[in-house]
Amino acid sequence: SSPFAISLPLTERRRVPTGACSIGGIFQGEDDPELVLGYIAKLEGALELIIARYDGTRLAGGRNLIVVAFGYPSLHEDDVRRAALTAKEILELVANHQPDKAGAALVARAGLHTDTIIVDETDGPDEDLAMLADNIAVAEWLLAFAPEGGVAASDASHRQLIGHFSMEEIERQAHPRLGSDVPVYLVDRELIGQWQQVMGERQECVGRDNEYQILLEHWQSVLDGE
Repeated sequence: SSPFAISLPLTERRRVPTGACSIGGIFQGEDDPELVLGYIAKLEGALELIIARYDGTRLAGGRNLIVVAFGYPSLHEDDVRRAALTAKEILELVANHQPDKAGAALVARAGLHTDTIIVDETDGPDEDLAMLADNIAVAEWLLAFAPEGGVAASDASHRQLIGHFSMEEIERQAHPRLGSDVPVYLVDRELIGQWQQVMGERQECVGRDNEYQILLEHWQSVLDGE
C-alpha cells in the first residue's frame, strides 16, 4: 500500500523537509553564469511533473535555484523520502538536458534539511515564506558540501532517511544556528524494497543510529558485489 496523505488544520507544529537545488554553468572549465539564463524556464514542464509526483510545494527560488518544500500544506508519512527522491530526479533531469554548445556543461547539486515550523492558518503567502526561511537557508548552506550531481542532507533529514537510502557522512561543519560540529551526509542510492523491510524489522532491536548505519554499510557491500 502507498503511504497515506492527510490534510490537517493549518495551525500546528509541523516537520517540514525543504530541498534546494542549484544549477551552475561551466564553459571550458570556468564558471559561466550566462549558460543558466532561461534554463530553468525551459524545464518548467518537467519540473512541475516531478514536484507534483511527490506532492511537493514549489517555493520562490531564483534564476539558478529550485526550492521545494514537503509536508506543507499536505502532510505525508514519508515526506523526507519524497524530498530526497525529488532532488535526485531534478539532478537527473539537469544531467540529461545539457547545452549543445561545445565545451559547455550544466552542473547541479542539492541540499536537504528538515525542521519544525509553526503553521498558522491565518498566514498569507508572505508569512508562509518567512516561516520557511530558516529551512531554506540551511538547505542552501548544504549546497556548499554537495558534490556535482549529489544531495547533501542535514542530520535531521539523515535520521528520517535511514533504511530508505544508503548514506555516508562527508563533512563536519560549523553552522551559526545548528552548532559547531554539524554532520553533513551524502544521500546515495535508494535501497530496494526488500532491504527497507529488513531494516524496518530490525530498527527496534538495533535502536542506535551508529549500529543501524553499520548494517547499511554491510548491505551496501552486498550491492557492490564485495
